[in-house]
Amino acid sequence: MFGKLNPLNGGHFISRGKGMHPCRVIDSDELIFVVSGTLMMFEAERRCAVPPGGVLLLRAGRRHGGAGPYARDLSFFWIHFQADQDDWRALSALIPGQRVADPARMAEYCRLYLNVQQDETAPPDSARLLLALILGECLRTAPTGKAGLPPLLTAAEHLIAKRYSEPDFSVAALAAELGCNADYLSRLFRRYRHMSCCEAIGEARIAAACRLLRETGLRIKEICYSTGYQDPAHFRRQFFRRRSLTPGMYRKHGTAEYRNFH
Repeated sequence: MFGKLNPLNGGHFISRGKGMHPCRVIDSDELIFVVSGTLMMFEAERRCAVPPGGVLLLRAGRRHGGAGPYARDLSFFWIHFQADQDDWRALSALIPGQRVADPARMAEYCRLYLNVQQDETAPPDSARLLLALILGECLRTAPTGKAGLPPLLTAAEHLIAKRYSEPDFSVAALAAELGCNADYLSRLFRRYRHMSCCEAIGEARIAAACRLLRETGLRIKEICYSTGYQDPAHFRRQFFRRRSLTPGMYRKHGTAEYRNFH
């Protein structure tokens, strides 16, 4: 689909809850994929809010910047690249802030891209091929509902926010409390939140862990148990899968910008 892509550099930004994206004009195109939080941006006269799982493509030569301060839970990947007019015609169908169909896959591709750009032994074309996969993933969007959120989904999210820290809290327990089928509940989450119900519970736990890592001096093992995990090794694996950092690295870099490329 993409022919003359030229990957430049990329990184992973983690907010400290201060400041906002600088206003600037750059000579390269830029892709932003939001992992968590909401990124407020503008490009020329257009403003948008990029939600978790959402993407934004910024054209070279156009003024862009933040349309609001960074949220404390904001995390996003960014990649600078160059593309020709044919490539941009293929990308023109992308709506700013649109969610991708599989955020976990998109995040994995972004992590691979960052690893490849630092690996001097990687095949010469690796970064370009990964960039093509990433841009293709941008176009593989999930369907969105036209009506408001179903009351059952809203009730489920309320209970997740209330009970995520309980070790025995699960999709089955959530469905039983709501008096519904667990498979149907997961289908609702996939349709409207682009993740499974189990992933939503995991994300609530990891988001709480991030807050505790930033704002308290609790040991990582204590944070593990206080957010519903019973195995510190499993907690570390889940944290890395969702934030691309270990808990220790997040505590070290979570109060500043963390870039995989300098």
